[in-house]
Amino acid sequence: MADNGANQAANGGHYPAATEANGVENGVVPAPVVAVPAGGGGNVAPALRLRSLPEAALYQVLLRLPVAEIARCRTLSRQWCDVPSGVDFREDQHHNHGRRMPLFFYSLDHLPTAPLANDNRVRVNLRAIDIGGHASLPVLRFEHLLPNPPLPVADQPVVRIQGSCHGILLLSYGDKLYACNPGTRRWARLPPLHHLGDIVGFYPHGLHDLRSYRVLFHMDAGRQVPDRRYWVMRLSSSQDESNPIRYIGRRADLGDVHRVQGVGRPDNLEDARRVQELELEDVRRMLAAGIPPSFEMPPVMVDDILHWLPRARQGQGRSYVLMFHTVAEQFRWILPPVEQERGRLIQVEGDQLLEIDGRLAITRVARASVDVWTRLYHPYNMPAAWTWSYSIQLPDAVIQDHHGYDGAVFVVSQGRNVLVQCRYAILQCDAVGNVLRTYHLDDNRTRLSRYILHDSLALHPFLPLQPDPMCIY
Repeated sequence: MADNGANQAANGGHYPAATEANGVENGVVPAPVVAVPAGGGGNVAPALRLRSLPEAALYQVLLRLPVAEIARCRTLSRQWCDVPSGVDFREDQHHNHGRRMPLFFYSLDHLPTAPLANDNRVRVNLRAIDIGGHASLPVLRFEHLLPNPPLPVADQPVVRIQGSCHGILLLSYGDKLYACNPGTRRWARLPPLHHLGDIVGFYPHGLHDLRSYRVLFHMDAGRQVPDRRYWVMRLSSSQDESNPIRYIGRRADLGDVHRVQGVGRPDNLEDARRVQELELEDVRRMLAAGIPPSFEMPPVMVDDILHWLPRARQGQGRSYVLMFHTVAEQFRWILPPVEQERGRLIQVEGDQLLEIDGRLAITRVARASVDVWTRLYHPYNMPAAWTWSYSIQLPDAVIQDHHGYDGAVFVVSQGRNVLVQCRYAILQCDAVGNVLRTYHLDDNRTRLSRYILHDSLALHPFLPLQPDPMCIY
């Protein structure tokens, strides 16, 4: 079954334009995430009964819908509009019923034979995949003028996702940076941190009642040797604080040898300490060189700690899973899993980090399968250890029919599903290689973002309602 991209609304009309030109520049504009239900036709009696549901029953019905569908239902009656607008409903939906959905892009292919290829505009459609529902839902759409000279056939990203946390997306567009919640269509313009340096993390901080959201980024100190310095910006309304940006340096900590010794280090604690000191020097060099920007390599957060996928091997011939403790604001590291090869223990070169049931996991993609390791924490202060968990089969023949891989295989924890990015389609597959859904839109390329959207109706003071919700200036 193929996905049609939902370019048409349920009533047969088109969604409103997603971008408008503001003066001489183009702006990114949030598209309505849903269409208005059809006004006529069909069986009237069931619709009337739906409109007269008791409020308690309606509350439970709406809680079980994706945010995009909740927005559609607001047009049925005043009650259907009022219930999801309540504070209790928003909190309940956010904490207990928000869906975690991988994000991907449709972008118009600019081959000369494609429709609209010569109208001098780029159109991009950001969508979220409901894994359990085997469907994609619209998040936002936008378009902008082609640069001169025009983009090559393989378009560079027009809008980049710089972070995703609790329903809030960080989006960069040229020299502009925005925070937005597509579910509430509330936006805020942020300082252009991605132009000052590289954004490398976006995360929550603090308990629920006092929770804030922070952006981790680094800038070059301007020396001849690599010397990236790390900063944190707190998202806040203008009344909260005058200067939300704070310098944190790049503190790296050896930690506790007993807890981080693990496989691949000497059993003797003194020897293990010496090895760790060498690893610390590697990590300091990695931090000075700069963590890759988050639009290239999104970190994964588990237990208040951001984790980054290992890069090319450093120093002592090892690679490291770099970590940032968001409370202590310190960097640490762990070694990736190892496996036997020709009688030697070698490190697994992973392709993706993810969170599975509250545990850190890493994947390795082969031609026809994906192996998954999870990191288990043992009681009594024993060292944590990586454990091979399971393998996912890939439909190699179907992938080849879609011209092979095109850059990404993304594992999701729900149902042990996997998303395979091909040039003009994304395949959603189960653990034994069955294709559950094909996401495809004619004349459009597909691109996995490697980000997850937690759809949410939560309101945040730093995301004010824009004067014109169809535009961001």
